[in-house]
Amino acid sequence: MGKPYSQELDSITATLAWCESVELVLGGGLPSLSQSERLVCIGSGGSFSAAEFTVRTAEKTQGVHAVALTPMEYVQRVRTLGPHSTFLLSAEGKNSDIRMAAATALAEARHTTVLTFRARSPLVDLITEDGSARLLAFDPPWGKDGYLATNSLVASHVLVARLFGMPVDTGRAALEFKRERQAMAERSAITSIAGGARVLTVHGVSGAVPAIDLESKFAESAFGTVQRSDLRQFAHGRHIQLSQGQDRFIVVAFVAAEELDLWVALRGWLPASTEVVTCLMPDGPADGALQGLLFVLALVEAVGRAMGRDAGEPLVPAFAREIHVMEAARYLPMPSAATRNPKVTVLRRTGRRWADIAKAMNAFAERLRGASLRGLVLDFDGTCCETPLRLKGMDGEIAEEIRRLLASGVQIAFASGRGNSLHDDLRKHLKPSTWERVLLGCHSGSSLVRLSEDWHESPCHESFAALDDELRGQGIHRECGYKIRAKGGQYTIECPDVHGARHAFLLASEAARTRTGWRAFRSSHSVPRTCPATNTNTAAKRPTARAV
Repeated sequence: MGKPYSQELDSITATLAWCESVELVLGGGLPSLSQSERLVCIGSGGSFSAAEFTVRTAEKTQGVHAVALTPMEYVQRVRTLGPHSTFLLSAEGKNSDIRMAAATALAEARHTTVLTFRARSPLVDLITEDGSARLLAFDPPWGKDGYLATNSLVASHVLVARLFGMPVDTGRAALEFKRERQAMAERSAITSIAGGARVLTVHGVSGAVPAIDLESKFAESAFGTVQRSDLRQFAHGRHIQLSQGQDRFIVVAFVAAEELDLWVALRGWLPASTEVVTCLMPDGPADGALQGLLFVLALVEAVGRAMGRDAGEPLVPAFAREIHVMEAARYLPMPSAATRNPKVTVLRRTGRRWADIAKAMNAFAERLRGASLRGLVLDFDGTCCETPLRLKGMDGEIAEEIRRLLASGVQIAFASGRGNSLHDDLRKHLKPSTWERVLLGCHSGSSLVRLSEDWHESPCHESFAALDDELRGQGIHRECGYKIRAKGGQYTIECPDVHGARHAFLLASEAARTRTGWRAFRSSHSVPRTCPATNTNTAAKRPTARAV
């Protein structure tokens, strides 16, 4: 962030020269792939176009089947990919998504190769700890990219081409880039795009890589939306909007030699009012893709200048930052065949090294050993009883341990969505002489009662009547198999099946977003929603929704 975009582009020529001179030392070389094995190339954000280029390069030079996936796609599809190797690309090796993909690849792929432009990073630490992966990590002369992928993206393409033995003319690319930067500002389409015209980009095989990057850069800079199509998919309805749509479109075409005749014929049929910008890509897959990427860099620079904005220094609002840094691994389900402790697996998938996980666990265990425990707060379902057996009450072994703790003077509290059923069950298992030291926070804490007291609950929150009407209008009501219970400050939807629980959670989460202090949760069988009465600190945080 905070690095002028044009200043970054001034370094491109030096970056191209560096790419030709740098020594490529890959321990063990590229893995040999059988015809039955797939190469999965993974990149996120600006690195995804580099992943797509790696796919096309590997297919042409190695004759293997390859596919480009985002980190999330890879994690979700890993068990259906069959035997595969991975090639990960990341400029800095810091974002949580690429670390999630790397941790998954180390566990699931036959071979893993990583290309990154930081010699020390969380990704490098993760790969180095494993020892079996192949690593190309550099500290390049440009330092680091600014907001958008620029020098690292160009370097990724040149180094991948070199790694796979594909020729690339960096000298010619540098000259063409200089010429294109000077000429781009003179194109009338730049003014039109800056004035709000939408971009429709068409391409052939080699042009897919720069087209992907154009969409990425326009989105990340908030310059506008880019719609992408190949030259024949364009003919299947994508072209009609040029004359009948409400928006004005500029067509940006990436055309290689093998598509030139097709493009000229197609171009002749476009409405005369349609402005067109064509990038004629040179022969050779690597040269063509590289020239297309440099064309995109120049185009983005020119549009930014025409808009009076710097693509490298956009205004990134707080919500966008929070979404970017959130760790998706904490929310995605585990693979069905996972054998390790699920919580440890989540930590691993967030990119933590095994050594760091073990160190943290040992430190926590040491703190417990040295702690003087005077109180303990417990959930009930899933903690004091197995969730499928929740209707049978507290597990006998757990009850025995709780009785031991109470006898030693420890105070016990239960935080639960349950109500009087928890009060009744605990009285069955615990001695009356210890009831005074047991506190129940039922209905998500809105009904507080000691076990020594007769059961009583807080009155229903006044807003629940309106909530009934709102949910009924969206299909959540008793006639559809849902059971509604309103107790204290908790409004619980018991669902007829798993899909119903997901549907109710989605609607409850949406409603919670619009109500300060409201929260929505999810279990395997119900969706509790809590109002501000259950939370004494509602002003500090926005409404949230999470699965439990």
